[in-house]
Amino acid sequence: MDEYPRRRRRGEKSPAPAPIAVVWMAIILAARVPVAMRSPNPKPAATMTTSTPLPSDQMAAHSFIDKQRGWAVGTDVGLGSLVLHTTDGGQRWTVQLRDDNAFPLLGVCFVDALHGGAIASTGTLVGNIIATDDGGRTWHPQGTGYGPLFSVHFTDRLHGIVQGMDGNSPDQKPITLITSDGGKTWVVRNSK
Repeated sequence: MDEYPRRRRRGEKSPAPAPIAVVWMAIILAARVPVAMRSPNPKPAATMTTSTPLPSDQMAAHSFIDKQRGWAVGTDVGLGSLVLHTTDGGQRWTVQLRDDNAFPLLGVCFVDALHGGAIASTGTLVGNIIATDDGGRTWHPQGTGYGPLFSVHFTDRLHGIVQGMDGNSPDQKPITLITSDGGKTWVVRNSK
């Protein structure tokens, strides 16, 4: 056996990169993305595109407005909020929001290319609603101080429903939050 690696012949393809090299490259690229600072108004993250599928263990929900354009929400490695966007049916995803100090996002609903809402929750006591009117580039708080929230659904830009709990420990009761003005105000209805 030779001590030196065999030289490739002209026209011969090089072997695929070792899996460990791919992992290291992903780590290096991820480390270059700055973390958004916690603020009352979540700011967009630096743009990062990945060609890998969504990490299913970190993504809680997704919303597609057609076969190509969609958003996914969940948690980042630091247990904060994460919003990803695709324009090619999920082949590549762009980070639109990363806030490592916020609650994990659990639900998302977009009604068109610009308007969407998402919910965040600690899972036990506190839930928040955020919304965007520019396709996810910026997010604004719409409601805070609710109990844990479980689902969000908008039928159009103005009308939406959020399901959750009232947050009154230890006897939390189911609630439904309803908006008819795009989330400017939310009416709380106790569910039975």
